[in-house]
Amino acid sequence: MPIKYVEELLKDFEKLRSFGDNYDVIIEAGESVNIKQFHVHSLILTLRSTYFKTALSNDWAHKVNGKIIFKKPNINPDVMEILLKYVYTGIIDLDNLSGLKVLNLLIATDELDFRISDRIIKNYDFESKSFIKEDPAEVLHIVFHLKDPFTALKEVCLRSICENSEYLFKSPNFLTVDKPILKYLLQRDDLIIKEYNILDFLLKWGVDQMSSTANINDISNWTTDDFNKLREILHDLIPLVRWFQIPSALFHHNIRLYKMILPEILYDDIINFYINPRSLPNSSVLMSPRKRSFNPSDSPNNSYGPIFGNRDLAIISNILISGGLNSYPEAKLFLNPQQELFIEDYEVFKVNKLINRIDPSRVSIDVIF
Repeated sequence: MPIKYVEELLKDFEKLRSFGDNYDVIIEAGESVNIKQFHVHSLILTLRSTYFKTALSNDWAHKVNGKIIFKKPNINPDVMEILLKYVYTGIIDLDNLSGLKVLNLLIATDELDFRISDRIIKNYDFESKSFIKEDPAEVLHIVFHLKDPFTALKEVCLRSICENSEYLFKSPNFLTVDKPILKYLLQRDDLIIKEYNILDFLLKWGVDQMSSTANINDISNWTTDDFNKLREILHDLIPLVRWFQIPSALFHHNIRLYKMILPEILYDDIINFYINPRSLPNSSVLMSPRKRSFNPSDSPNNSYGPIFGNRDLAIISNILISGGLNSYPEAKLFLNPQQELFIEDYEVFKVNKLINRIDPSRVSIDVIF
């Protein structure tokens, strides 16, 4: 019967990595002030990675005083240390790694051809809130630029960021988010945050991009040039705000600012909507309200369906009158097993579907003020 001492073997290899006895390769990871050297062994590296087998060959290797010098400025020293521990021991402890570090680790493993990306993705919860808590702006930046073979993971991560967007918007680094990334987020229907909060953060982001010292909390001293600069910065982002989901009282609170930076036709549409919710916009296509990705099993209080705006009260009236869902096909997606349809707007109203099809004579509408 064979006697196995695998644990002792791994400990010895970990010592070899830590102390670097008889090393023949120096890996320099990081850049600027964050650089660290690792003393490692070409025999082990080439056995574990086809990338290193090529990079450390006689045709490619750069030697100084008999040692191969291998520089990877794009890989953080902490990530390189995790990788080298895996190379020598086969161990990666994901439980103690932040989401940001796991993302950087994934990118590095793919670049260095360690072929463990699938196992990392399978064993790390990219949908948890903790995934983005440490540095949500940097996590978003990395996720947004993920390419093959991580396109599926990219969507999972973006969905997690959108559904836990308060971490991003309340982060002090939110103001550093690149405009194309911010624009992409605003286009998503599953960006879960109140629309007036989105607008508030968007204004702060826009003011931060201005060269002046304008204060978004006090526009009384703003010049015409300040308003023009903010309008120019936000011109392609403003149409992505779901303006008709913003309560009139909150819009009125900043009405002077909006009048100065919004296109006149959009401003008129918003005012007309507050006066008459049945009015149709002239400025653009009306975007549907944002809604969380629907999963009935995740609903603790049987509250099914998306968030709808006040405009939908008129649409709902048409549904009830017509006696069917054909005029509002999106609502078909939100029937729960009890054959109830809930449509809510900030707890203002609720429509209950009581039978298999909507029947005006058997539908109750609860209005809460």
